[in-house]
Amino acid sequence: MYLKVKYGRARRVESSGAHAKATLERPIHAVDLLVDLKAVAAVGPMLDRLGVTDLDEVIHDHIALRLPEIGPAVLEPALARLPPRAEDASYGSLCCVLAHLELEDERIYQALCNLLEADQVLGGILLADYGDTRALPLLEAAIRNFEPDLTSPVRPDLVDLVESYEILGGPLPAELRAKADGAMAAWHAARAALEPAKSPKVGRNDPCPCGSGKKHKRCCLGAASA
Repeated sequence: MYLKVKYGRARRVESSGAHAKATLERPIHAVDLLVDLKAVAAVGPMLDRLGVTDLDEVIHDHIALRLPEIGPAVLEPALARLPPRAEDASYGSLCCVLAHLELEDERIYQALCNLLEADQVLGGILLADYGDTRALPLLEAAIRNFEPDLTSPVRPDLVDLVESYEILGGPLPAELRAKADGAMAAWHAARAALEPAKSPKVGRNDPCPCGSGKKHKRCCLGAASA
């Protein structure tokens, strides 16, 4: 699941030992119990907690991943809590819940399309999970228009976009595959160019790199040792 990759960093807890473990586990056990009981009355409070919980907290992921198991009763409360702007952090969290309800609803699809415009990676992954092939042209356009940041050491989001497309619609068309491969090749080449050149190791008995014709140990290496 994408949340485990993007949001799944464990929060640092300053306390230690059994108390710290209990602090993390109590709300997680509560979520598990409420979901297992299909406690519809708890849907609203859990969505509210999801909306205000820091993305680094384990409970955030746990609610987002388990709440859809309650089923259709989650739909309307989750839609009602979507913020007006897809750029808001809670928008992506709520979309994760909506995408995994296994319900066909035009409002869910539109929310995921809005998310794609604000966050291509999360939007693409959730559209692939949702499974509506109408999103294929949107993902194709995102791939076609993608320009990698050649100065960034972080793997380009293009990789995730391509994976989302292929999950939803199979292999990329040849022309689009060439475009994606070219963009990734340009990024790898730029990264290689930014790495400092490694000087070849010169052995003691190799010719000295200064060009004297002497062995390295009897020339510069010996002078350096002296």
